[in-house]
Amino acid sequence: MAVEDGDHFVVNGEKMFIMHGDVAEVGVLFCRVDGRPELSALIFDDTTQGGWQARALKDKLGMRAATSGGIVLKDVRVPKENMMGEPGKGYEYAVATLDRARAVVAAQAVGIGQRALDESVEYAKKRQAFGQPIAKLQAIQWMIADMATRLEAARGLVYRAAQMQDAGEDVSMEASMARLYAAEMAGFCVDRAMQIHAGYGYIGEFSPIEKLYRDHRALELDEGTFEVPQLVIADKVIGR
Repeated sequence: MAVEDGDHFVVNGEKMFIMHGDVAEVGVLFCRVDGRPELSALIFDDTTQGGWQARALKDKLGMRAATSGGIVLKDVRVPKENMMGEPGKGYEYAVATLDRARAVVAAQAVGIGQRALDESVEYAKKRQAFGQPIAKLQAIQWMIADMATRLEAARGLVYRAAQMQDAGEDVSMEASMARLYAAEMAGFCVDRAMQIHAGYGYIGEFSPIEKLYRDHRALELDEGTFEVPQLVIADKVIGR
């Protein structure tokens, strides 16, 4: 909530689960100004203020190379000239940002799926069982085939969303589709990779599969849980 005070806004509130929120020096605050229902966006560039209280969130399941933080704002002062765009347009700006971010999450999922497939193929070729590489076993071949097929389908959705973004088109539905399917694909590929590696996948000392297994779960939560893009897609399809 932001309250006008002369040539400043005084902002109070809290936000959790912010990528790099514990170390950020600049932030965009989405808030209601003086209780009006519409959201506005303020650029905040002075995290040294005493009212800006940030902390790191500990013991993340995955994505540990990137910190996550929580921020509490207590009487933080933001100059009125730091209003981003037009007053009351904050929600529109947030939605537009999420559309692009969902395509990025989808691309990240493709990367995780590709790594899971690559590791599985390499392992299956060198792991011996019953006198031959397990890549010769039909059960292993089926898993790899399914992984590769889903991976390419997800990659196509990601490329489509990216091309539409480059062309300046509305990608709300396409980015949501890419994010939804690609995240599901990454989960499938990592799970199959764990099955192919067996115990060597479960222990991080022997392979990166254990890390991929933890990392992929965040893809089902980032930029809105799975149910959010499903709602976006349904709204677009039913609306048409």
